[in-house]
Amino acid sequence: MLAGCFPLLYGFLLSLLIFLSFPVTIATNVSASLSIVKIGALFDEENVSRYSGVLTRSIEELNGSVAGVQLDEPVILGASSNPGHILSLVCDEMITKNVSAILAISTETTLFSLSMVGEFLSTPIVGIGSRSFSFSNKNVHPMYLRLESAESFQAYAIKKILHRNGWFQYSILASEETPSQAFLQYLTNVTSSLTWTVKGTVFSRDKRDIDHVLHSAAKSKTRVFVLHATPEYSSLLFRAAKDFGLLDAGNVWIVAETVITNQPQYLKHYPIGLIAVQFVDSGHIESKIHDSVELIARASVNKNYISNIASNKSCWSKPTPDKLEYGREFYSALVQTSFMGQTGYINLDEEGNLNNATYIILNLVKDQNRLSYWKELGKWENGDFSMEAIIWPGNSVSLPNGVNTEKVLIVANIEKPFIVVSTPLDVSFDCLTGVLCLQAVNGTREDIEKAFAEYDEPTVHGNYTDMKRCCSGLGIDLIESLRIDVEFNYNLYLVADENHGAFENGQWNGMVADLLNGTADLALSSFSITSERSRVIDFSSPFFHSGFSTLVAKKQVEPQLDSFLEPLDWSVWILVFVTVNIVAIAITIFEWMSPYGLHPRGRNRHYTFGLPSALNIAFSILFSHTVKSKPPKCMTSRFLLNVWGAFSFIFFASYTANLAAYMAGQTSHLQIDGINDEKFQYPLRKGIKFATQNGSSCENYIMENWPDVGRFMEPFNVEDADQAIEHIK
Repeated sequence: MLAGCFPLLYGFLLSLLIFLSFPVTIATNVSASLSIVKIGALFDEENVSRYSGVLTRSIEELNGSVAGVQLDEPVILGASSNPGHILSLVCDEMITKNVSAILAISTETTLFSLSMVGEFLSTPIVGIGSRSFSFSNKNVHPMYLRLESAESFQAYAIKKILHRNGWFQYSILASEETPSQAFLQYLTNVTSSLTWTVKGTVFSRDKRDIDHVLHSAAKSKTRVFVLHATPEYSSLLFRAAKDFGLLDAGNVWIVAETVITNQPQYLKHYPIGLIAVQFVDSGHIESKIHDSVELIARASVNKNYISNIASNKSCWSKPTPDKLEYGREFYSALVQTSFMGQTGYINLDEEGNLNNATYIILNLVKDQNRLSYWKELGKWENGDFSMEAIIWPGNSVSLPNGVNTEKVLIVANIEKPFIVVSTPLDVSFDCLTGVLCLQAVNGTREDIEKAFAEYDEPTVHGNYTDMKRCCSGLGIDLIESLRIDVEFNYNLYLVADENHGAFENGQWNGMVADLLNGTADLALSSFSITSERSRVIDFSSPFFHSGFSTLVAKKQVEPQLDSFLEPLDWSVWILVFVTVNIVAIAITIFEWMSPYGLHPRGRNRHYTFGLPSALNIAFSILFSHTVKSKPPKCMTSRFLLNVWGAFSFIFFASYTANLAAYMAGQTSHLQIDGINDEKFQYPLRKGIKFATQNGSSCENYIMENWPDVGRFMEPFNVEDADQAIEHIK
């Protein structure tokens, strides 16, 4: 009996062994599928205890939330600012433990030394705590990235201020320190297109050097200056700029965040009206540590070979090819990883910087006690820009022109009766009526200014002679009145593409484009205020109000010989002609077949009823015209003739009504009940063609609200109202 129990006991033990080994197998397989990542952390010695716990908690939290990654116990070290000490720590305590990336929170000097080590060992460095320009240079720091917005982002905020106000000519003044020169180079690069005219100058503390720089600035055309310097350098520059009149009304000073200070010894020399950009750091160090760990974890997903990379034995041994390749690939994965972290959306640019930033716009003003302070008046956030009213230098509230020029360049477009253009008749090219204006060819400001300069010279002939026109109209009367009241001079030219301004193929055309790219300072025409245009340019108060109108042609048709046939289709006329002959033949047959009919075989017949008689009476009844005819005698023929008479009555009445409607329609026009008329919504069904003016507000309105209708009318659109009227005629 005991012998029979052994097989059962053996089976039970075997099943238990399989059951117990199953979770172990599963765990082993899961572990094998995870990417094992070890993070190194280098903090300042006084901050090790403060940040170590944050790092450990972040790793524990992310081990359960980021699938496919196992974060190993970190290697946390404290370091002084001594480069030798940093090198010793990294080589002896960190690299030999096969860390995949190093998280560093320290000073700029420490981060710089650590970046050099990371480059040699092909180990990515994730830095926190420095926004310096230098770390954006990938030639020097190829393995360095940071969860910080680089200082270079302020160049985009300053560019937005310049672009928003139409200041495409400006000067950059940078002190002799390396960060200021790096800013000068970066801002020059982001405004390097043909639209911009930029002059960069570096100055030192020497009084003669500052005076020389400011003397050149005073003689230049531009009155817009961008300054990057320390508060000390800035106060020296502003004290000298006052003597050159560069702090008076009409000038613009935009300063970088390094200039901002609240120290009285420097601030007392700062002029009222400065515009400054100041970085807003929205993330705490603890949140940045968490996001840095999550960045490393997410970038490590599906990189199973991480734990298999042989570690470096020392800093003096060259990393293996596998280690070098892994470092480059892992750095690329870090840069390309994006997610929503605790500090916001984490997304890095090609230079390894956090690809979002927020700057507040400040204005230096005085309070009730006449003390200077920085007033917040706007914000720049990842390209979005808003700004309130500004106090400008000289305590002015009027927007400065930005250029030291005697004349404002105005762009116009032909639109009667606002802008009417004629050709100069006098050999001297003087306008007997209106003012001189030039027809732009390519729309560049340089050519237009050369053309006006040529006109001002005594010589008559030149390269731009054929561009000269004479402009008059209500718009010219208005701008002339403004010139007298405001006391300014202007040059007027006509836009090259003859468009008011529409957003097509991702860019603006017409007068709006000339305003945006700095070709013109002001636009003048029958310029409709639309929401799309208001987003990119500013409008004055309207001087004329109008709405959309529809022009239709009044039909004027010369009468033709066959006009009487037009009320009915040709197929109807053929059918009537065939029917009248069939009726005549039928009446004749019925009459001749009847014993009582009028035919030669009948009794006492003095005349007969033949086919000619039947045709005569059928046509006379059809057209309701009484003629002498022979009536049939047979009852069948007479019945058919009565039926034909009833049909003829209906036909003649319908023909008369259609003829009257047709004749009236020859002098009528298409009825349109405004832009919302149903005929516009279904043009193919209604069989009409319609168009509007290219680049007009009407075209923009239709394209925005009814894209299908806009695409239908696009082939028929015209360039101006005169062409539209000719097409209608």
